This record gives sequence, structure tokens and C-alpha cells, in this order.
Amino acid sequence: MSTATKQEIILDAYVALLYEHGAREATIDATAKRSGLSKAGLLHHFRSRQALDTELVRRLNELIDADVAAMGADPAQAVHYYFASSME
Repeated sequence: MSTATKQEIILDAYVALLYEHGAREATIDATAKRSGLSKAGLLHHFRSRQALDTELVRRLNELIDADVAAMGADPAQAVHYYFASSME
């Protein structure tokens, strides 16, 4: 498994914990357990919770950029696209 894939798995686990239990429960230990790694394994990829937060913000910015590009590609459908893609 590539480093990028492990980082994605870790970040997905972190996001799931944040969503399901909030910031207090989304600890390094809980994230490691949920992602199937040891704490040391997680810390090899992300040195701290702040590093996880930084990567999460980077991922969110990528998603925002992709949404803006998709809406810009067809301005007449921008509102429809926004609502359709925001239903999750």
C-alpha cells in the first residue's frame, strides 16, 4: 500500500471520527485504531493532530476548488450543481 493511500485511509478515519463523535473523541489513538494502524504507524504519516487538521483543510480546499471549477464550466447550472452536490 502506498504512503498516499495510507494517508488517505488515516484521514478518512479521522473525518469519520470527527463526524460521528466530534473533535474531543477524534484523538490520535482513536484515529490510529479506526484506520487499522498502531499509534506509531499513524505518527509516521502525521506527526500530530495539527498535521491531520492541516491535511484535512488541504483536502477540503481541493474539493472546494473542484466544485468551483465544475460550477464555472456551466454557469447556468451552478445553483443546481451546488444543491445536488451538497446533499451529502
